[in-house]
Amino acid sequence: MKITKAQLKQIIKEEVERAMRDDDQDPLAKYERLIELNKTYNTDWHLLKSIPLGRGRLDDEQYERLLALKASMPNYSEFSSAVGTDYDRSTGRHVYNNEFGLSADQARSIHGMPQMDSEGRRSVRNTGGNPLADVKSAWEEYTELSQQFETVNASDESDARYGRRRENVIYIPTGEVIKSSTNRRGSLGS
Repeated sequence: MKITKAQLKQIIKEEVERAMRDDDQDPLAKYERLIELNKTYNTDWHLLKSIPLGRGRLDDEQYERLLALKASMPNYSEFSSAVGTDYDRSTGRHVYNNEFGLSADQARSIHGMPQMDSEGRRSVRNTGGNPLADVKSAWEEYTELSQQFETVNASDESDARYGRRRENVIYIPTGEVIKSSTNRRGSLGS
């Protein structure tokens, strides 16, 4: 049996589409996407007032100005002093000296965190400072996905005896356990 090039392309296309559909139905892939969204957009979600998570302090317009300021200042120390807080040694508190009032960690995650890879090359890892439209669409996807999972206590008597806490992440539509974790902090054996 011979297969033409066009038939082979069609078969490959159909298999890729089928794999994508199956991937959409895979609960583990959905859970991994949920975790990925949280890692990528968590800082931004906590900054925005328009997203009901944490104690947002920036309006959408302020967030856009913050991103514009980030683009205009490639030097992290300049950016940090422009958007961060000052430390008052006499009171031991941080003083908000601008409209943003970001902590050092927030400023670092918005501007980019320099890091070295195993081969000694410098790279910058951003965990915040994403475009506003992406942040809002990611929040919608995150809330939709998070409603499909539930974390339940799965500790048994032996876990209680040794001071462990076991939790399972359950995919609600099927009742399938996606992830199981054990917190051994305080465990007698460790």
